Amino acid sequence: MFPSRFLFPVLFSTAVLGNIEKEIFVAPSNSQDLLFNGTNSPQSAGFEALHPGLLRLSPSPSCEGTCHELHVTLDTSFIGSGESHWAVLDHLEQGKRYEVRICWAATSPTDLTLNIYTASQLLDKPSLLANMTAYATHQLPPSPVNKLSCPSAAPRSVLYLNIRAKAGYYTHEKHRMETPDPVRVEIVLDPFILNALPESLLPIAVTIILTALSAFWLSGRVYNILRNIASLKQSRYDKKTR
Repeated sequence: MFPSRFLFPVLFSTAVLGNIEKEIFVAPSNSQDLLFNGTNSPQSAGFEALHPGLLRLSPSPSCEGTCHELHVTLDTSFIGSGESHWAVLDHLEQGKRYEVRICWAATSPTDLTLNIYTASQLLDKPSLLANMTAYATHQLPPSPVNKLSCPSAAPRSVLYLNIRAKAGYYTHEKHRMETPDPVRVEIVLDPFILNALPESLLPIAVTIILTALSAFWLSGRVYNILRNIASLKQSRYDKKTR
């Protein structure tokens, strides 16, 4: 017979169905890290030319589609730190805190490494800039879901996300070792509320607060009912003993 002491954890256990990797960052506000639309500066023009070939995440309401949440397939590799992918985090609010996270199924064992760079940091690292340029050139033409319409003329706070995807399994199948399986991921850009709480956690926080308040109110009601019952029994007992 199955021991009863093992039944409780089995009933209340949940299966792990996914993995997550995330980075928390603050959108740059320094002038050297901002991009200007048009040809106001050679630096801005050079980076703007690469944007169509990059994955794009943006909290801007002018974004066509759902650009704060992308479902994409990333190629993987067994070599080095993995296959390199690039995304632009565009139209960020200067000085605001954000979280970018990537979720993927546990049935696709993959090691993902996230790094975020400003434009000035990429200029200081020619190898990274060359890698991003090669990726953007290879990915052209852009997907319509990543397209932004009616860009603002104001300077934009922009960051560049580098995703390294390395296959995390070993198999005797030669073909899979030479050409590892791609991984289907969800990339989410989550702004913070007052730089303290991610927006996605707001419903959970509200639920916890409402549950706590309801429990406090209900416990008070139950306490009063039990106290009244006890008082009633005590008064009846006192009458009988007189």
